[in-house]
Amino acid sequence: QTSARDAADNEPVMQQNEIVVFAPTMDLMQLLKELQDESSFPFTLQFGLYDGAIAQARQAMEDGANVLVSRGETTLLIRKELQEIPVVDIDIPDSDTLEILMQARDFGGPIAILGYGPFLRGARRIMPFLKLDVPYEIFQLTNVAEVEGIMRDIIRRGFRVAVGNPFAVKIGISMGLPGFFSQTTREQALIALTEAYNINRLITSRNAGPAARGTSGSRNAAAAPGDEAPRKRPPQKSKPARNSGFIAYASFSDVIHESPLMRRFMQTARQVAALDEPVLIT
Repeated sequence: QTSARDAADNEPVMQQNEIVVFAPTMDLMQLLKELQDESSFPFTLQFGLYDGAIAQARQAMEDGANVLVSRGETTLLIRKELQEIPVVDIDIPDSDTLEILMQARDFGGPIAILGYGPFLRGARRIMPFLKLDVPYEIFQLTNVAEVEGIMRDIIRRGFRVAVGNPFAVKIGISMGLPGFFSQTTREQALIALTEAYNINRLITSRNAGPAARGTSGSRNAAAAPGDEAPRKRPPQKSKPARNSGFIAYASFSDVIHESPLMRRFMQTARQVAALDEPVLIT
């Protein structure tokens, strides 16, 4: 009879390169570094911003990554280019978007709202219900190279404050334009890391076969450290949902919620959404 301890012993050892996190800002990089030092499981942390993170993500896959993690626009770009690997997003809640829009309202002048995807979706949902009493304009960003020119044009046109994408807002601040951008909390980062851990655990459990274990079912201890060849990610088929032609027009970040119960529910839903198997909802 197999005990719970035997089952734990048979679970594959998690390697640091199996989860790779790309931080698009230095503030987030510092937060994730603190969590990395405190974490009970290993993960690799790199600075990766927008298009520049795609080559890094591709290299991480070749080096054996099972799951990638990033935030906002960088997540969207990686998902678009590398559809064969799960990419967990560090969420930007609508409550954060609402807070910085209200801060910008107090400046009493035209507001420039900048972003790529997740932040702008949240802003567009909120704006009809938020009485700003000041003019505003939404700027849809498409690539990093255009940001500096857009910020110069915003200042020339007399906008009083900028909100949204951290990279763009910080460039505006360096030019003398006040701005506000959302910052990831420890809770949001931990939720994403936990989701990545659970997905990786599922993948490694499936990939672990008889060749990776001894005859009794435990790990083969005969191989000395350093004797193994570097593990490369095996070729994988894209998820059936991706091949079917269906495109998601909404994501978990589109669900407006505040209560602890809904936060727990959303965390569970994110974990289940990563599976390919049918899911019974009762």
